[in-house]
Amino acid sequence: MMRSKKGFTHTLESIMATFVVLGFLVLIMPVSQEPSVKPRTITTYVHEALRYLDANGMLRAYAISGNTTGISSELDSILPAWISNNVTITYMNSTVSSLSTNSEYNFTVDDIDYAYVYLWLDNATDISVYINDSLACIYSGTYLSQSKECDITSDAGDGDNRLKLNATSLKFVNRYELRLWKSEGSTNLPENKTIQTVTYFVAGEDNIYRPTEIFVQVWG
Repeated sequence: MMRSKKGFTHTLESIMATFVVLGFLVLIMPVSQEPSVKPRTITTYVHEALRYLDANGMLRAYAISGNTTGISSELDSILPAWISNNVTITYMNSTVSSLSTNSEYNFTVDDIDYAYVYLWLDNATDISVYINDSLACIYSGTYLSQSKECDITSDAGDGDNRLKLNATSLKFVNRYELRLWKSEGSTNLPENKTIQTVTYFVAGEDNIYRPTEIFVQVWG
């Protein structure tokens, strides 16, 4: 009888020892997990398509010529059928020049979206910005290593315009920059749809600083 109890006790201890060892192994062994795979979003599809068109030189060619329909058609041929798109293009023309006490610059406007004059001032006093002899902005006092921006969108009309900048005192290097933005393409978008916008920049024309921003509105 004593031998049976001892045998049973040894068996029970062996079973418990086995569970302890298995439990320890489970704790120290790394848990294998499946790698998480992020689903491709609608904007991911569009970014990849734009990069493909850009790498092949097609996107820049369409953008420079203002062919938003061509870009949209190329995207339709690449993107899944359930994704619809609308393309607009925004151009920026930039002119940079040194600022003198009496600076003048003639420019032409053709249905622009907005226009700004940026001032980069090392040491300048009392600056006035005129568009077609009408005061657009005035900056009184002395400005050291500062920049200013003057919105002239409402002052510049279609056709020929004249920019004048006056200053009572200038020292060191002072510059101004005229930037004009213009958009092309349809803005008719569907109602009751969640619209997402993807932006993409391409270089401008050769030897001309004219960065072009492409906006692709997409929905599914």
